[in-house]
Amino acid sequence: MDKIMVLGVGNILYRDDGVGIRVVERLENRYEFSDNVTLVDGGVLGVNLLGIIAGADNLIVVDTVMNHGAPGDFHRLEHEDIPNRILAKNSLHQVDLIEALTLCHALDHVPRTTIIGIEPKDSIPWART
Repeated sequence: MDKIMVLGVGNILYRDDGVGIRVVERLENRYEFSDNVTLVDGGVLGVNLLGIIAGADNLIVVDTVMNHGAPGDFHRLEHEDIPNRILAKNSLHQVDLIEALTLCHALDHVPRTTIIGIEPKDSIPWART
């Protein structure tokens, strides 16, 4: 069976920016998955996730994406489309994440990747309010 990884990235201190982490938390608390599915709180580790994501066959990344949509809008970016968007990174986490995926080429194992981006309503740091 293929190894499937759901990776939530973001920073919960930046309000909606933590949506990827919250999705992983919800999945862990509400559902049971087979042994080939791994849920990972990737926080803001970015390129440091290389060793973790290199072990997946299929990678689903959940993150905040600012794409000029309405709050809560979903954006789906499939494996073959990701290189076309490298210059249009819409999330600080995608910068390091895309670099980590690129480095997977050196390991000769790039997981089939889908990025699920959720448009934030508020990603201002809590410290500023």
